[in-house]
This record gives sequence, structure tokens and C-alpha cells, in this order.
Amino acid sequence: MDTSADKDNKILIVKDLKTYFYTYEGIVEALDGVHLVVKQGETVGLVGETASGKSVTAMSILRLIAWPPGKIVNGQIYFKGRDILKLSESEMQKIRGNEIAMIFQEPTASLNPVYTVGHQIKEAIALHRQINSKKEARERSIEMLEIVGMADPAKAFKKYPHELSGGMQQRVMIAIALSCNPDMLIADEPTTALDVTIQSQILDLMADLQERIGMAILLITHDLGVVAEVCDRVAVMYAGVIAEDGDIKAIFKEPKHPYTKGLLSTIPKVVGGKGILQEIQGEVPRLINPPNGCRFHPRCAHAMDKCRKEKPGQYRVGNSHSVTCFLYK
Repeated sequence: MDTSADKDNKILIVKDLKTYFYTYEGIVEALDGVHLVVKQGETVGLVGETASGKSVTAMSILRLIAWPPGKIVNGQIYFKGRDILKLSESEMQKIRGNEIAMIFQEPTASLNPVYTVGHQIKEAIALHRQINSKKEARERSIEMLEIVGMADPAKAFKKYPHELSGGMQQRVMIAIALSCNPDMLIADEPTTALDVTIQSQILDLMADLQERIGMAILLITHDLGVVAEVCDRVAVMYAGVIAEDGDIKAIFKEPKHPYTKGLLSTIPKVVGGKGILQEIQGEVPRLINPPNGCRFHPRCAHAMDKCRKEKPGQYRVGNSHSVTCFLYK
């Protein structure tokens, strides 16, 4: 895999990433050789069931895995041509929030309840944009609140998080994340717990801001509807492995991996006036003692002896479309 961020406009390249958590019960093999590419200006959806490793992938990219118990044990993460796993912590601090920003799952847990939202936006701006003037930082903060669609940004600037609705808190998180014009945004379930109307507004806002700034977005979600609406490409994750990766149309129209097919079949359908809801048989494996070979084989109707013994590689099945499955070797 090419490690140049400039060639083919690749801003992020993740290669063979393995992240483990060392617990009293055993070693949790949370990521088992993740491969992922994000190009400048595109939106890539990272989708999968709960506990598939989506958030751990994001935290590993930002090097926010706390030791103990977590540790990145293998792999490379190239951002704009540099392997950030080889950078010092002080160098990483210049990248986090400045070049790579992140929106976390729960704004209520991410925003500090004892500071106004204006103070928290100013703090991010002062840290990364080297603005010493309080007046300039305040003006920039209010400008960001206006950009993210706050009705009265000057008034919102003085409010505490608990005085805002969930949708408004999420807008504040986006304002903080984008206050330094990052090259890449990682959005971890940005519409969780929001009603459908607010969810649509947040997604439209992110798309609009992406167009203005030209940043890349890694959108982490379990919602296939959101992926279909806003993403250019999608990576389907299962038990710490990227099962399938490709163009959004290819994945939805011609899914290859048995897990991807199963995941898409779970979308509710109406046939003959009756609702049909399918499910993938079995359960996501515990990653303390994951299955040998392909991690999906215990739930796969196409499993072969080889699947139970060997780990499949990532095989190309089309232009910008790859699948981790022996059926396509």
C-alpha cells in the first residue's frame, strides 16, 4: 500500500493496525490488522455493530489509547505522509484538534459543565491558532457559533452546556472541532440520541462545512441510512477487522462479504404490505478469545475449513473495492 499522502490525494493511510487491551481477564484484541484509506475532501463511513472496533480505530488514529490497559502493538498510521505512531507526544498535541479534529459520541460527556461554551471554544482556538488577544478569540468563537447555525451566537457564547438542547450541544462540539480549520474530521456517532429532524440538520451542517473547508471526514456510525446519505465510500467493520471497503454504490448494490450482505439485509423492508425484518444469526465474538481464522466464520453460512484455520487477506474485487474473505481470493 502506498504511504504517500499526496499520491491519489490520500490524507490518511492506516496499515495493519492492531490495538490490544491488557486486562485481568485476558488480552482484548480490539483491532486485528485494520487497513483504511481516507482521501482529501471525501467522506468515508466506518460502519459496524456495537463493539466492532469503530471507536477504538478513531482513538488509535489520534493516539488517545490510554496505557494501561490499551496499547497499539502493530501497524502504521500515515497522516499527510508522516507515520504519526513515530511522533513524540508534543508533536501529536500539535496535530490533535488542529490538523485532525474529533467529534465524540456524547456532547454532554465531552463538554465541561462548569465552563461556558464560549470559554471552551476560545480554549481550543487559543491552544492551536496562537491567538493571544482575548477579543480576537471571542470574535472567532462567536463566528464559529454562527457558522454552525446557532440562532443567537453572542447569547449562546455565554451559556453553559446544560442550558442548551442536545442538538445545540452537538453544534457546539462541531464549532470546537472546526475552529482551527482541520484537514480531517473524525465524527464518532455525531447524531446519536438526536431526533430525526436534528440529525438531518447536523448531517447537512457537516456536509456544508466540508464543502467550505475542503476537509476529509471519517464518519463512524451504525446507521446505514446515514452512510448511504452522506458518504462517498464505506468501510464495513466486524470484530476488529475491515470486512469490506469500497465505493458507496458498489457496497450497497453489490456487497461481497457475507457479513456486509447480512448487515444490509437487516434494513427493514416492506413486502406485500407486511414488514420484514431479518437478523444475522449468532453473536459478535468476545475479543478476549476471538475465533481462529476469519473472525466471522462462526456466523457465516459459507464458512470453509480454511476460514476456521487461516486469516483471510484483503482481496480486490473491483475498482476501489476490496473484501476480506477467502471466497474472493
